[in-house]
Amino acid sequence: RELVESRTTSSETWENADGTYSTTMFTEPKYFQPVGSKSWVPIDNSVVVDESAPGWFRNAGNAWSARFGPVISDAGQVSGGVVIDAEGQHLEFAPSGVKDGSILPVADAEAGTVTYEEVWPGVDVRYTVRSWGVKEDLVVKGPISKSSFEFETDGAAVTPTRSDRAPGELLVGVALVGRLLLRPLFASAASVSHRGYFIAAALLVVIGAGSAGLVSAYIA
Repeated sequence: RELVESRTTSSETWENADGTYSTTMFTEPKYFQPVGSKSWVPIDNSVVVDESAPGWFRNAGNAWSARFGPVISDAGQVSGGVVIDAEGQHLEFAPSGVKDGSILPVADAEAGTVTYEEVWPGVDVRYTVRSWGVKEDLVVKGPISKSSFEFETDGAAVTPTRSDRAPGELLVGVALVGRLLLRPLFASAASVSHRGYFIAAALLVVIGAGSAGLVSAYIA
């Protein structure tokens, strides 16, 4: 039987029939403690309707929250987009340089994804909820002339520091208002699948123990 009271963010312990104990460690977070509770419950990465804000979606269950709302552009001023709250940190970001109007989020509840279509001509922005944070992909659907993609950020500084963890990875700390500029590398023609040109760049919001709201931008 599982000793539920012995769960941690990324482990569970079982009592065996012979009286011994086995602990399973997971490579990604599996459990979290809801606000006001000391019980560890399974993380739910699905995307659900945010009942507190019409037109918005949110992750279903984790120690941190990710909310996805319409991106509204009016005369160059952008509002809405993605809002992350974790461990007392607050981060908002939305694409910059988009045409005036509203871009509505399209959610796939079971896949845990939210897609903003045609944010820039020929480019979708897709977010995937994971147990450790939110991954952002720029999906380039064909040849484009744009060579960089800019996001307005609020609640986070974007002072870059190099990371040794992965080639081309760029870490960005969380603190003040700033702007995040991603310069993509495009796939070669030989690697393009039937889905079109894919992954211009990616922005990874890493939330979890010890990271306290870390934004990592990397070239995929």
